[in-house]
Amino acid sequence: MVSGGTYGSRVAEAHRLGDLHVHGVNSPGGYWASWDCEKVTGKGSGSLSERLKKLGIFLERVRCEWHGFQRLTSFDSLFEETGSHNESMRTFIDDVERVMSTEGSCPHAFLSVGEHLSRDEPHSPFIRELFETLKRGFWGAKGSPMMIPIVTVSDSKKWPLVDELHLFEAASTLSSPIFIKTVRHEVDTVSNPWIDGCVSGVNTGVIGAITPNLPRAAYDAESEDSFIERVGELVEISIAGLEARRTHLEGELRAGCFPITATQATTFDDYFGALNVVGVHEALLNLLEKGIDSMQGKAVAYRIIETMCERLDKHEEETGHRFCLEALPSNGASYRLAEIDKEKYPDIITSGFEAPFYTNSTCLPVDYTDDLWDALEHQKKLQTFYSGGTMFNIYLREGISDPVECGTLASRVLERSSVPCFAFSPSIIASNVGAERYERLGFNYRAVSELGAGEKEEVRLRRPYAVVSGW
Repeated sequence: MVSGGTYGSRVAEAHRLGDLHVHGVNSPGGYWASWDCEKVTGKGSGSLSERLKKLGIFLERVRCEWHGFQRLTSFDSLFEETGSHNESMRTFIDDVERVMSTEGSCPHAFLSVGEHLSRDEPHSPFIRELFETLKRGFWGAKGSPMMIPIVTVSDSKKWPLVDELHLFEAASTLSSPIFIKTVRHEVDTVSNPWIDGCVSGVNTGVIGAITPNLPRAAYDAESEDSFIERVGELVEISIAGLEARRTHLEGELRAGCFPITATQATTFDDYFGALNVVGVHEALLNLLEKGIDSMQGKAVAYRIIETMCERLDKHEEETGHRFCLEALPSNGASYRLAEIDKEKYPDIITSGFEAPFYTNSTCLPVDYTDDLWDALEHQKKLQTFYSGGTMFNIYLREGISDPVECGTLASRVLERSSVPCFAFSPSIIASNVGAERYERLGFNYRAVSELGAGEKEEVRLRRPYAVVSGW
């Protein structure tokens, strides 16, 4: 049950009934956060090993004040000294994986790097050492990677495709890193917590996230217009809940309830309230009997997303608070809402035959195509609407064996598509844990044998993209 004092009684009841989903519903802190490494450790203060130790201690403590992932940005800025850093790197990664494997901990941490990914920069051993270290300890105590690098790219044409083979070997075989295309702003501003949060000097994040149940709203609607009206109502309810959450967390911050967060942030002004999107495809099937793969369905999908964006923009202007529309993988909402709906409305349309689930955000159905470029073309305009996190998973039957080919493909995805964030997500057989098969769900890789019914069904239906030599 949602605390009425945190989100408000209306949101609490809507969550209980399945009209929407509150992420981290019973957690006391914010959703997720990005922290600038130099701000945390103090620029130029102490040796590398001392700064990494300080960073590890900070991560261990701050993760108790947030219920989602923690991201450390500008990590490579700590490694400007020449020479090998293998021992310091290995110690830090081991410390982080120990922290992440602690019961009740946030599921994983991200490291944002990017300063050394340009042909204009002298070659640095940093990337090689980072991915060598991660490869050795990729599978932690949870049987899943817990330290996930994010590579930020401001100009893909300057990628050192030959020099950084360790990066692309990891990308194709270990599903790490995640690639983000960043935009350098002329003024110091944060307009997107997921993208701008990778930029040096920025501390930001999301204080709370709510996902409206779009398929149910479509199922109950008598017409397209009444459906869009209901979408607007759900957005208003969600925004009211996020504002109540912000007020609550600001009060807790001032009262000293988040002492580690307070060392880096005296206010949550640069933090966002997030509206997440799930099940647009199924909403369209219930409304039109046509999905997002149809022209009519895609046109209505634009109306849905535009309505949500307009409401968020309106409230941001009125309140001065930051809001964003996210398409980050929302598996918890996908399965919970679909299960509730199928029990309450047996004839509602969901994805899945053996168990119900809703397709993430405005994505095509998981079994729709094995043509990567068709899928990217479909997302071309839709991806531009998201002002928060979004990630396109390139699902593969197995890793790409040639790291040069993987690097070429990564570069072409960034150059030819509007997708700002993507990751290669091959099926992985982990020989060190009994040849168990692992699949990516959201950011995490998880053992298929341990998945819930809806998660297993999504993985079972998932159609990997075909790898064509040369792309």
